[in-house]
Amino acid sequence: MHLAGATPVHVDIRPTDLNIDVSRIPAAISSATRAIVVVPINGRAVDIDGLEALASAHGLPILEDAAQALGSRHGDRAIGTFFSAGCLSLAPSKVISTGQGGLIFTDDSQISEKVMRWKDHGRLSRSENEHPVPGGNFKFTDLQAAIGLAQLEKLDHHLKKARSDFSYYQEQLGPLRDLEVIDFDVQKGGAPLWVDLRSSRRDEILKALNDRSIQGRAFWPSLHSQWIGGDPSSFPESLRASREGFWLPNGPTCPRSSMERVCAAVKEVLN
Repeated sequence: MHLAGATPVHVDIRPTDLNIDVSRIPAAISSATRAIVVVPINGRAVDIDGLEALASAHGLPILEDAAQALGSRHGDRAIGTFFSAGCLSLAPSKVISTGQGGLIFTDDSQISEKVMRWKDHGRLSRSENEHPVPGGNFKFTDLQAAIGLAQLEKLDHHLKKARSDFSYYQEQLGPLRDLEVIDFDVQKGGAPLWVDLRSSRRDEILKALNDRSIQGRAFWPSLHSQWIGGDPSSFPESLRASREGFWLPNGPTCPRSSMERVCAAVKEVLN
């Protein structure tokens, strides 16, 4: 956003799903606001109804940064397709990958044309020799497309494995004290890229796993704590998530036997 000349105004998250707290957005809107950007964290749908009402009341477009949500659905629609535009990531850590890059979705012809021109030197097609506006060079290569099509054939398997991984960790670790498996309704079309967990004893758990040669990973730091800046008192839930949240091993190539070992280690620590 900074590179585009915009100034982001951040809003805290909900503890239940780590998504933006829509009830806090109106206080962040001003006469300078041009759009609302939401992030369906780990494939969890944002508050669709609340955002639609908010956009209508303020006349603002909504952009979905659905980088982690490929394959997740809300009702009969894919996450990333509800608002003015949405995007998906195809980076190596996502559900399927083309190496890098991603996809943009929109049913707005003006947005579509701007994106097309921006990604290819101001042109609408490679056969054009006129460049009426400036643009970059962000074209998807044929090699990336070939990798993506091959990966797409594996999508259903990856989604099924992701849902199975979540259900297993929830069953094994959900009943433990001092640990929360952040809920995800896999029966309604969700597909968690990772399994989100939270514990006041997170650092103790991760150290114990590391001592057993098991890799866990702490949540990212809150955005406002990095170069973007912000008042910490405005983001208590984000701070709590970054302080207590973590991920355990899972994914398409992670066998159940490895997850069983992970769960046994976590139970040993907490018990």
